[in-house]
Amino acid sequence: MDATEIYDGEVLRTDFENKRPDPARVVYQDGSTLFYLAAGGKSFVEMWSPAAFYAPWSRVTFEKDGTISLKHRSGYEDPLKEAPWVLELVNKDGSPDESVRVGGETLSVLKGFPIRVSLQLHDPLIYYQRLEWVTIKEKIRDRTTPEYLVWTTRVECRKVLRKKSEIAKIKKLLEEEAVEDARELAARRFKNVVGEE
Repeated sequence: MDATEIYDGEVLRTDFENKRPDPARVVYQDGSTLFYLAAGGKSFVEMWSPAAFYAPWSRVTFEKDGTISLKHRSGYEDPLKEAPWVLELVNKDGSPDESVRVGGETLSVLKGFPIRVSLQLHDPLIYYQRLEWVTIKEKIRDRTTPEYLVWTTRVECRKVLRKKSEIAKIKKLLEEEAVEDARELAARRFKNVVGEE
C-alpha cells in the first residue's frame, strides 16, 4: 500500500492506558519509541495490517505494579496461522528489551509483549517452539565476606523444544533436501563427463 493512498478498509485499533505514576514508553517491535504516554494518560493507535506489532491486542494497560496487561483482540486472525514453522518469543521477566537473531534479522523481544515469528527450515532455532526470557535469583558467596551469602540475579533464555513428531518431520525434510542437493551436484559435476568404452 502506497503511503499516499487513502485507506478505507478494516481498521484495527489498540487503546493504551497508563495507570502508572510515571510516563510509559510505547514502543515499536524494534524497541524504538512510538510515543510516551503521560501518567494516567490514554491514547490509541490504528493499523490496517494484522501483521502490525500491536494488531493482536485491542487494549494495552501499563499497570501500577510495573506489569503490562494485554487484552486479546476478539476475532483476531493470526497471519502466521498457516505458517509451517512458528517460534514464539516471550520476555516474561528478563531485561526490558531482550534480543534474538531470527532468519538473519535481530528482533527485540520486549518485556510483556509475546510475539510470533515464522522460521525457515534452515534456521538454527527451527527445533524450538518457544524462547522465554526469565530472571533467575540465586544465592552466591559474597566476595568480600565469603562466609556470607548474597542474592544475585541473571537473565536466562529458556529454549522449549518442539514435540518429537515435529522434530522428526523437520529431520526428514532436511534429509530429503540434502539428498536432492547431492543429486543436483552430481548431475552438474558429471554433466559433460563421458567415460571410455
